[in-house]
Amino acid sequence: MKPVWTVVCIAAAIALSACTRPADNRLGMVTDDETGLMYGSAIQDNLVTDASFYSNRKIKVRSRNTSGDPAFGLDAFTGDLNTAYAQKGYEPTTADDFGLMMDINVIYSGQAQTTRVGGFSLIGALLGMSYGGQTQRGLVTGTVIGAELGDIIGRYDTQDTYMVVANVTFAVMKPYRQSRRRVTFSRSEKIDDLDDPNEDDTVIMRSIKKSYSTQIAVYAGGRNVAQSDIAEHVRQRTMRIVADFI
Repeated sequence: MKPVWTVVCIAAAIALSACTRPADNRLGMVTDDETGLMYGSAIQDNLVTDASFYSNRKIKVRSRNTSGDPAFGLDAFTGDLNTAYAQKGYEPTTADDFGLMMDINVIYSGQAQTTRVGGFSLIGALLGMSYGGQTQRGLVTGTVIGAELGDIIGRYDTQDTYMVVANVTFAVMKPYRQSRRRVTFSRSEKIDDLDDPNEDDTVIMRSIKKSYSTQIAVYAGGRNVAQSDIAEHVRQRTMRIVADFI
């Protein structure tokens, strides 16, 4: 076969495969048939662990929203996480005798925009613009996932897109240590002289033995959908990712 005919055949095969591919196949993104929302997500690092690894399975979930977006509600988010961890064999608690801690800090919640690339390393990797198209550890390929996020940003109006970026840290605590020693400075008055001698001055010492951190991004788009509606879907997807991190 002559080279020119080879090129024609290859082009025809590509065109045929494009025609037979489902129209809603967006490089792995998920489309909700009921809402019409198209959404995706990415995580920077991975952790392999299990509740059976720890003698103290009591876990304290600490959720923070430093993004300032009221659309991302933390009460329901924390409650859903506690339920998910209980099903995995952990023991959610609000007391001080926990052996594990999960800290989630939502650092961005709002419209998905390419202008946010410089702020968060994971978004840069999502868009294929940082680290040569990958995260520092090479776990997220920016070329493919960036195409997903780019499709959402390009397909919908700005007000119809939504993204959440969160820092997630899982910490293993050291056991309790009790101490009655007091810390003083050379030029300061002794603290013991100021205390009530009948008062218990035992100090409980807590510290982190080991911590594991990652960053996640969840994004969605839809037509004529309120931000609060999109935020709820993104919140649920974020919760499932954080729940499956451990």
